[in-house]
Parts: sequence; structure tokens; C-alpha cells
Amino acid sequence: MHYTPITPFRRTVTAALMEHQEPTEGDLGLEAVDKWHVFRELTTGRAAFGLSHRDLAVLQALLSFHPTRDLDPGAGDLIVFPSNKSICGRLNGMPCSTMRRHLAKLVDSGLITRRDSPNGKRYRRRYGPIQASYGFDLTPLVVRGAEITKAAKQAQAEGERIKYLREQISLMRRDLTALVDHCRKAKTQKMDLAAVENLIDQVSRTLRRKLTVDKLEAIHSELEVILSETRAARSPVETTEMSTSDVHSEQHIQSSDINRSEKESERIDDQVVVFEDARGKPVTRKSDRTTDERSSVPMALLLSSCREIAAFAENGIRSMNDLVRAAERSVPMMGISGDAWMQAKSVMGAGEASVVIAAMLERFEEIKSPGAYLRSLCIRAGNGEFSCVPMVKALARRRAA
Repeated sequence: MHYTPITPFRRTVTAALMEHQEPTEGDLGLEAVDKWHVFRELTTGRAAFGLSHRDLAVLQALLSFHPTRDLDPGAGDLIVFPSNKSICGRLNGMPCSTMRRHLAKLVDSGLITRRDSPNGKRYRRRYGPIQASYGFDLTPLVVRGAEITKAAKQAQAEGERIKYLREQISLMRRDLTALVDHCRKAKTQKMDLAAVENLIDQVSRTLRRKLTVDKLEAIHSELEVILSETRAARSPVETTEMSTSDVHSEQHIQSSDINRSEKESERIDDQVVVFEDARGKPVTRKSDRTTDERSSVPMALLLSSCREIAAFAENGIRSMNDLVRAAERSVPMMGISGDAWMQAKSVMGAGEASVVIAAMLERFEEIKSPGAYLRSLCIRAGNGEFSCVPMVKALARRRAA
């Protein structure tokens, strides 16, 4: 016979408020939960509910008014009815207006509900065998227990992912600093070391802020590229001096590859392209590349280092036009947006951008966020700090190893 009110006293009724206020028949069949365990998990996953630490402080005060540790709907109602003065007293003197604001946030989030009396007062009264309670109902904490637990696990997993990425970025930054010092001592001229040092300083400043997983993954991908290019820029003379006799031979082979690449570059300048057919035999054809599709990487070196891109060419790759068309087909498969691809072609040129796509496709499994990776390369290319040549040569050395 007892009626449970669903509308607040002298307050505006909204659809969201009615959804949280509406009692359900299954509330009495719920299992009891430890109120402090639920509170700890809610503290961990508070971002999913849009709660602040002060909102949780008010909820903690309300929970302290419940006489038992367990919230058990089957043992009776879960309504607490403290006065505003009593709540503020347990909040170390928080102003009443501030407390009411955080209380309203808890109600709007659906973690507690109002059960207001006819005059808006909070109390519990017996009418013979019948008991009527008016105040704040804690039942939603039991009903939404599984949701709160899931949010806590997701927040914990995201926190661990952020911690891991920060550790990896710190290690990569340390290695990059050491490689820059190594290249400077070797007096290498293959890359702008000052630009790399500026990037290291920028990453150091960025890590002082609170970053999301997406932002950290973008930084991680960018550092991967810089590390690869910086390793490729090391002095070959010093590498030879540190090598054994077997590695001397390997170094000689790499030097021959570089010389051969230079010859191939000269042949491409004469509009001659050398590539391999399906049986691996060298074939020579005239190049029909256009000005917008030119690339600083010899076609023969590109096709021998980046072989995955050939799978996206209908009739093989015989020119830069064929390479650009193959890159166009591979971009959606790699999860790169059309905007990122258009930006790459605009900044780098269609030919250079297609070479970058071919190099990314070759090590696709190692790149966590291809779209963010490509955008970071565009930023560096726009500042004149990026060339696709070291990327391709690094892949050539990896394949020759």
C-alpha cells in the first residue's frame, strides 16, 4: 500500500531525472553489496560518470549515514534522511550552497535518487506496521554495480596503458638523445640534428602535461620514425671501424648497393626505370612520371625494399603513376582517412607521399596508428625536416640483413 514518489519537491522534472527516479520491481531481488567497495570502484571510474572528487566526497558523507556496511535492498529501504546541516558537518564545514550543487550532480548522474516527502522534508516515520522514509535513496548504487565495476576496470586499463606509453616514450627519447650526440661527433650531414633536438625538447615539455592514450600513441609513432632515420644517418666510416672481418664484407655490400642506387637515380633522371618482373628478372622501361608525382627515391630501390605495395597494383608498378594509384588503393585498407592522405599529397607531393605509404605498408604491423603517423610526417615535411629517402634505405638494409 505504500507509494514511492518519483517527482522531486518543487523542482523541475526532466526525462533523465524521471529515468533514474523510477523504481523497478526487481530492486528487492538484488544481492547486497559492500557500500565502501562500490565507492572505491566509483572513485576509480568516476570519469565515466562525469564526477569530480568533491562530488564523491558528498556521496561518501551520504553513505556514512547508512547504519550498516552492506547495501541490501531485501532488508528494507536504502533511504538516508540527514539534514543539510548534518551533511555539511561531515564534510568539514563545506558551505551548504556548495554541498547542494554537488548533491544535484549525484542525482543527475543517477547514482542516488530523491524520495521527497509531501512538504520536502527528510524523515522516517511509522504508521503502525507501515514505515515511510523520505530522503536520498542509495538503491541505484546496487542496481548499477556491474556498470560501476566495468567503468573502474576500463579506467584502470587506460591508466596502465598511459603508464606503459610514457615509459616507452622516455626510453625512446633517451636513445634519440644519445644517437644525436653520436651523429654530431661523427660529423654526419645526413639530417638536421638541431631539428631532432628541438623535437626532443618539445616531447619533454609535452610529457609534463596530462595526456590521453591517443596523444601518447601519436608521439610514440613519431619517435619511431625519427629513431629509424637517426639510426640510418650514423656515419658508415665509424661503423666499419667497429666491425669484424665478416661485417667488413657486409659493409662493402651495402656501399655497393648505395653506389648502384646512385647509378639507378641517374638512369631515372634520363627517364629510364629499372624494376623486377613477377619472376624477379630486371626489366627496363621508360618512365612516364609527371612533375607532381616525382620522387627522390629510385624506383628500383623502392620496389626492392617495399614489396607489399605491389599487391595493390593491377598491372604491376612500372612508373610513378602506377605507384600513386597503388598507394590510393592501399590507404583505406591501412585505416588512413581521406583528409590525412590529401594533406600528405599536398605537403609532400603525390610521388613522395606514395613512397611514404609504400614504406609504411612494409612495416604496417609495427605502426600502431597509421593516420596519426602520417600526419606527424606531414608536419615535419612542412617544416622541411623530413625526407622519405632514409625510410626506404632503412628498409633496404633490413631486407639485406
